[in-house]
Amino acid sequence: MKKYRISKYNPKYRNKKGEFLLDTWTSYSDIGKKYNGNILTLNEYLSVENKYINIILFILKQKKINKVKIEELEINFSISELERLLKDEGLSLIKKEKLIFNSISNGNVYNMEVLPYIIRLILRDCLWCKLIDLNLKCYIEFGYDLYVYINCDHIGKILIEYVNKLEMYVEELNFI
Repeated sequence: MKKYRISKYNPKYRNKKGEFLLDTWTSYSDIGKKYNGNILTLNEYLSVENKYINIILFILKQKKINKVKIEELEINFSISELERLLKDEGLSLIKKEKLIFNSISNGNVYNMEVLPYIIRLILRDCLWCKLIDLNLKCYIEFGYDLYVYINCDHIGKILIEYVNKLEMYVEELNFI
């Protein structure tokens, strides 16, 4: 299996150790703060969040995966704490997200219709988990600072073109 990193961070701004060198926002909690002379707006954040969701769904579709299992679930906040944290940045949870948050557990299997809500909860730090293909051919991990890791046999040219079109980046990670 190969491991790919998907992010909003252009690899040309990485040093030899792979560290991203530009000062940039990394979370919804940065909404309203200034980076490189620009204030991160709610709309800009939501646009990038939606790009991540669309990319992950596109990958699963390309891999012909229509259900994933939740593994290694971590929940560190109550729903009321999350609502307060999100509200401070102009965000909120919709009813469907609250229902999922309150019912999610390790081993649950979800179809493609529910995944956008789960991915949004993960990107907003409401919860963390791995999304595992039921056939164990692919799994998705979420890292800090809006990094998404795809573990699978390969990512094809169509996916790379799709990600690039969204002004996002795919990097194959090589571990020695």
